[in-house]
Amino acid sequence: MSDLNGFISYSTPKSEFWNGYYDLWNKSEERSAYLLPELMKFYFRKYSGRTATFQFWRNEDLIGVGFFRKYKGVYYFLSDVRSDYNYFVFSKSLSYQEISIFFRQFFNAIRFEQWNLRLNKVPTWARHYSLMKYQATEQCHFVNSVKYGVSPILEASTPQDLNDKLEISKNVLYKSRRLQRNHQIKFEVLKGNEGLPQWIDDFTCMHIKRWEGTTNPSKYTREEERQLLEKCMEIWSSEGVLVRTSLLVDNQRIVANFGLLQNDTFVGQGQSYDLAFYKHSPGKVLFSFLKEWMKDNDIRNLDFGDGDDSYKYEFPVRERILEQVFIANRLSLRFILRAFFQKLIKENRTFNRIIHEQLKPAMFRLQHLF
Repeated sequence: MSDLNGFISYSTPKSEFWNGYYDLWNKSEERSAYLLPELMKFYFRKYSGRTATFQFWRNEDLIGVGFFRKYKGVYYFLSDVRSDYNYFVFSKSLSYQEISIFFRQFFNAIRFEQWNLRLNKVPTWARHYSLMKYQATEQCHFVNSVKYGVSPILEASTPQDLNDKLEISKNVLYKSRRLQRNHQIKFEVLKGNEGLPQWIDDFTCMHIKRWEGTTNPSKYTREEERQLLEKCMEIWSSEGVLVRTSLLVDNQRIVANFGLLQNDTFVGQGQSYDLAFYKHSPGKVLFSFLKEWMKDNDIRNLDFGDGDDSYKYEFPVRERILEQVFIANRLSLRFILRAFFQKLIKENRTFNRIIHEQLKPAMFRLQHLF
């Protein structure tokens, strides 16, 4: 076997690394839009001084990498700041033995560096998942994992098959006809960066108003989140993977949706709508237009992204599991206790119900008293 060398680097990657990563990403199994080279470069600039990479080289070729960000003493996937799921990046040419060596060297390195590692939204369907869990258990002092959430996907044999499976209810068709009868609507599809700042402003303003006064207010009330969205969308559009769709009435957007293209899959990212049109179910009406666009553009799979929202289960989806994995230094008692508490919350339905139905609403009401 060729010389395999894995190591942690805390320095900002130089051109040699990025040249290797461009080639690696193009040869990777997922070619994830969440791990685009230009996106990773942006994150390294944004979180300068708090980043690390685990690089895995075969002679002069970069064949595997993990990107990380340190936050409050804990390392997370760097992509976790704006991602539905987080991957290690491997060349699809790697054998299982080489991937196993990658993780053995990685977990040995983080044990030596005494990292506390919290891996969120780990896709259990990834080829490297079982090898990662095995080597973590073998090499590390403490490993705890819990179901983080789900990522439903609707798969089909052809674009027409997908279109057939995305059956629109008679009620939505009625609302669509009523909306078109009462208003002159326009379906808009944007794949470049044309009008991007205004589109983002429309999207975030509708999102903020939609969730205003609820126990789950929009994250876009925070300027940092708006700026992060704008920069990510700029990169995705420049790479040709961003699709923005909207319905307009009198040249005003009443609903907006965006997603990412990965080969023949559309990955849903976000949607917001004008509350004044609530009775027309604008999100579902927009979806009826989007599904036709997907058929015409050879989309065969619809990835609904992270979350178990009820509307996703109106279709024959396959539910995929996302995990949260905690890996700790033996002395990190606070981190270990937090991992156990997190597992207890996630796996105990009574605890979950108390937190979401009683504690969160109580905290929300308390905040609005002052």
